[in-house]
Amino acid sequence: MNRTNHFLATSSPSYKPRACVCGAVAPADAAAMFTIFADEAVMHYYGMVPHTSIANSQELIAAQQLWFAEGRAIRWALVDRFDDTYYGSCGLHNFDVTPTRAELGYELGRTFWGRGLMREALLPVLGYAFTTLRLNRVEAVVDEDNERSKDLLRQLGFSYEGCLRKRFYHRDRFWDEHYFSLLQGEWRRITPNVVA
Repeated sequence: MNRTNHFLATSSPSYKPRACVCGAVAPADAAAMFTIFADEAVMHYYGMVPHTSIANSQELIAAQQLWFAEGRAIRWALVDRFDDTYYGSCGLHNFDVTPTRAELGYELGRTFWGRGLMREALLPVLGYAFTTLRLNRVEAVVDEDNERSKDLLRQLGFSYEGCLRKRFYHRDRFWDEHYFSLLQGEWRRITPNVVA
């Protein structure tokens, strides 16, 4: 699939990290997305129940396209540059009204964990957030036990801001939510060290 020509609007950026091509999530991604979103291990910290059919994934893609059209979110597919294998997605959502702030979100298929692929993909997303969108702040909300995600955010220069205790109800229990942020000025100072 040629993702460069498959944007929801001309303002949706395309970028090429070493291992993946990232363009708009497309309806053709539904089957691959379902494989990831049906995986209990991936969904454990995602805040939604695992998908039970490809129709669930199709509905999510349609919602992501609508959110993009409304200016509420941007979602990029993470795809292997050489064989077009879809392995996850990442994006920005929960923009404030101004907009000067957004929340970062991501998921990655379990077979691709531990390879540094999400870190690689998020570098240009953050660059786009701070330079093209000119956001002042990017936030991330992480469940209390999701140490991999916390480590990823720290590697990208995010600061831990605190915990909102028992804020989110999911899977028959309340979860603490840990808040992280990165400011535009911090990104500009640390970018050479992060990218190296």
